[in-house]
Amino acid sequence: LQSLLEHPEFRARLIVPDGSRAARDVLVSWAHSSDLADPTPWLEAGQLLLTDGAQFADVDERFASEYARRLVEHDIHALGFAIGVIHPEIPPALIAACAEHGLALLEIGRETLFISIIRFVAGEIAAESRARVQWSLDAHRSIARAALSSDGLGAILVELSAQLDCWVALFDSTGAPLHVPGLSGPPAELRQAVEVAAYETLAKGGRAGLSIIHSDVGISLQTIGQRGRLRGVLAVGTSGPLDPAGHEVVESVIGIASIVLEQRRELDAARRQLRTGLLELLMAGEWEVASRTAASVWGALPAEPIVVTSIAGEGLSPSALDELELEAVRNDRGFFY
Repeated sequence: LQSLLEHPEFRARLIVPDGSRAARDVLVSWAHSSDLADPTPWLEAGQLLLTDGAQFADVDERFASEYARRLVEHDIHALGFAIGVIHPEIPPALIAACAEHGLALLEIGRETLFISIIRFVAGEIAAESRARVQWSLDAHRSIARAALSSDGLGAILVELSAQLDCWVALFDSTGAPLHVPGLSGPPAELRQAVEVAAYETLAKGGRAGLSIIHSDVGISLQTIGQRGRLRGVLAVGTSGPLDPAGHEVVESVIGIASIVLEQRRELDAARRQLRTGLLELLMAGEWEVASRTAASVWGALPAEPIVVTSIAGEGLSPSALDELELEAVRNDRGFFY
């Protein structure tokens, strides 16, 4: 709305500001003209309504108040009133009604054609759309370059946080938060809520997305991986809802993260085979060979005294094996399975 007010051709003045926002923060989705007493059936939310004021031939405060109330309830963002056509000035009753209901009211000069305003709004919307498409392309290129770095997964998450100006958190298949250098994750007051939401999303076992609002912060969670083989959850926290371009960038990151985590899963499977081989070496008394191999791959074998736990059953689930692998990585005191 501010850009329309600043356009010299329209000679527009803000008579009544929006009740909750400054003119620069009022986003107009379209502009439409009507002199009907109740134009709301033909209007969409977010529009700027333009009128010559023919419906205010016999102005009374009650009619003006009901008119403004209906527009606000229909989520019309602003009313533009042309002076010098039917009314020499905006009726005081309408000014009072707009102020009462918090409806932004603009005075439009007689020389201004409504079609010019409609074209201007259409042009602004088209320019913004082109800008978002260009931003999306640039963001995808930046994320693709980040994926080529040595720490591809961490780099793309850091780049995602920078592109969306948001916080990003990654959780493993057990719901535990993963430390990614350069990412601060959710703020302290939201951490517990995000961790609970991530765990509950994984517990469902299938591909899922979840959007929650917490303390006026929009939080989106999306599982990574396939149904029955979930690799983790990506959480993104923004100050407002993501537009389609933002969602596309997040989806591309999820796709790349899925590939990276799948590669890690294959690497973990190879490590498990190596662990089995090392156990056989230990049982055969080849301690030195097993110890050197273990130290070169993930660290020293556990030192004495050694605590041994045996898990009975036909086999562990993939999620349990993932948790054991993560414990082995996190535990610097020596953990072997």
